Order: sequence, then structure tokens, then C-alpha cells
Amino acid sequence: MNLLFLENLSRGLITFSLLLQLFTMVTKKNIKINGYAFVTYSFSSFLMAYVYKTKDVYFTNRVLFKIFNSTVLFIIGILALK
Repeated sequence: MNLLFLENLSRGLITFSLLLQLFTMVTKKNIKINGYAFVTYSFSSFLMAYVYKTKDVYFTNRVLFKIFNSTVLFIIGILALK
């Protein structure tokens, strides 16, 4: 796939997940975590890590940090869905 498409898809999913979290906070009038928003955010972060890995060829620090960040976001999303 085209890397620019994946990069833009990742940024679009991040924006969608943040808006979903904001929508949940406004409509429910509380600050509970929306698990679906965090799972979507982690998926888009994994996509961005793939784009970084493809551009950098090696596992650089930004790829490793993005993978770690994505894993933490995924765990938060899964725990919020329970």
C-alpha cells in the first residue's frame, strides 16, 4: 500500500478517536474513558509505527516508542471495555 495513504489514514483515525472520546464526555457529562476510542487510537498508532518502520528501514527509537505507546493505549482501551 501507499505509505502516504497509510499515514493519512492513521492521522484520520487518531482525529476520529479523539473526537469520539470528546463526544462521549460531552454527551454523558462525565469523564469516563471510551474504550472504543482508545482501541481505535492504538490501531492508528500501530499503523503509524509501520509507516515509520518502512521509512526508516530499521527499528529506530521513534518506532519503538510508537509501538510501546500503541501497546499501552490498547491495554487502556481493553480495560475500559470491561
